[in-house]
Amino acid sequence: MPYRCIVPAKIENLLVAGRCISADFMQNLQFESLVPVWQSSEAAGTAAALCVVKHKSPRDLDANLLRQKLASQGVCLEQFVYNTPLVDEK
Repeated sequence: MPYRCIVPAKIENLLVAGRCISADFMQNLQFESLVPVWQSSEAAGTAAALCVVKHKSPRDLDANLLRQKLASQGVCLEQFVYNTPLVDEK
């Protein structure tokens, strides 16, 4: 998920996580399981810590720096593709 999904467009110094992220219907379906919810929460918490250390607002934080930090913490950043159809194909 892109970092911009957890940075609100109109509110400064706020990060969101879980099902309240900015996503379209199909992306939001991934948040039915706990893994993406955990990953967005981990990203938001790590981003908040980096913002404090780097003296940056969430909007100004370098997403590549966040990815590097998450990877060093062992967070899986690989994209998963779900092959389960949304409707029963018969």
